[in-house]
Amino acid sequence: MANIIEVMNNVKDSQVKVCAPYVNDDAYIDYLIELEQTVATAERRIYEVYGCLPLGPVGNLRPPESIRAVTPEQLGAHIKKLSDHGISFNYVLNSELLPMPITEEYRDEVIEFLQTLHDIGVRTATVTIPWLITLIHLHFPDIQVRVSIVNEVSTVRESLEYEELGATGIVLDRDVNRDMALLKDIRKQFKGEIELLCNSACVFHCINVHYHGIYTSVVTNSLIKKKYDTKNASMSTPYCNFYCRRRFFENPNELIKIHWIRPEDLKQYADMGINLFKIDGRDKEPRYIKTVVKAYLLGHYDGNLFHLLQPEFCEDVKQIGNVDCDPDHATEEQLEEWTGEFLSESADWHVGIDNRDLDSFSDAFFSGKISCKGNCASCRYCEKFAKKVVIDPTWQRKIVKVMNYNLEKYYGKNL
Repeated sequence: MANIIEVMNNVKDSQVKVCAPYVNDDAYIDYLIELEQTVATAERRIYEVYGCLPLGPVGNLRPPESIRAVTPEQLGAHIKKLSDHGISFNYVLNSELLPMPITEEYRDEVIEFLQTLHDIGVRTATVTIPWLITLIHLHFPDIQVRVSIVNEVSTVRESLEYEELGATGIVLDRDVNRDMALLKDIRKQFKGEIELLCNSACVFHCINVHYHGIYTSVVTNSLIKKKYDTKNASMSTPYCNFYCRRRFFENPNELIKIHWIRPEDLKQYADMGINLFKIDGRDKEPRYIKTVVKAYLLGHYDGNLFHLLQPEFCEDVKQIGNVDCDPDHATEEQLEEWTGEFLSESADWHVGIDNRDLDSFSDAFFSGKISCKGNCASCRYCEKFAKKVVIDPTWQRKIVKVMNYNLEKYYGKNL
């Protein structure tokens, strides 16, 4: 009960609180601490770092090969260092899938794992599965539980039911970020903390979100993963990586429809009582994450807004030029080469929008003139701003060709 009362006391706090991704890198941890000491203000601060071990009996939503290896001891040392400087740690247990059925043996293994996390200093966890929320609440009452974005909480009713289970916070569905009326209703009735994801690169109302979540849940669960051998799989990249990317490369309108939140808009949410802001990127390089975290902490960014969503988007729209290739007559060897380039961390996506061109974008939402319900066909508000998106047409044809080439492998037929 004490935890809930403490959270309730913080609900009206209008301070912008940035929740940064964790990577196992000493210099990165030191950088976050330095930002908190030198850049943070009474109105804006680094509140929390979130992350997890690559594998565990619960799992999470990042394939283990995509994040830096870390031991419980190393993580515990970072948690303590952050805590010593006033920054908390949130352990993500956001898997969509558990070994079935849930047996007493599995329950005890999870409790033992949770005890390990508790021993290294974990006092907040982000959780998907309701059974696990209750388990933590009963066995580790001093660990605050925040409901994962995976649960797609988008109604007052859902938020209150999770509150009944013992949740003291919720990461709301990423697709309600622009529905201010709904956000105000949930804020009015849910007693705990409310968090929003700022820089997701997932398409608006993605139809693959649960497939992708289950995929990563399988490969991060130490008990399920061993049943699958994907080392030599010819199609080891989830097909939605190509499907979803094709959506917004083919039609840049989709990049505006993504419910990102600009650094400049955080304070307006905080004034509504929603002041936790999650920065995606624990599978990214520290150098890139530093740029994104600092932009959101400062509340200002000059450059290509899309670069804050994924590092592959160029930093400045002025970098978008003419790509020298002939995508219309590409050979299979070229398509394979281009696929490798696309999947590499050094990929260069020639599409962007100057963040200054979006300075008035959120006004219609905060004023109540528009409340986004996903009815894009009749609204068309985002399309007005999509006209300012810059994209190299040759590169666009090339990348769509690459997406189709890879999707055809999954379908066994030309699109």
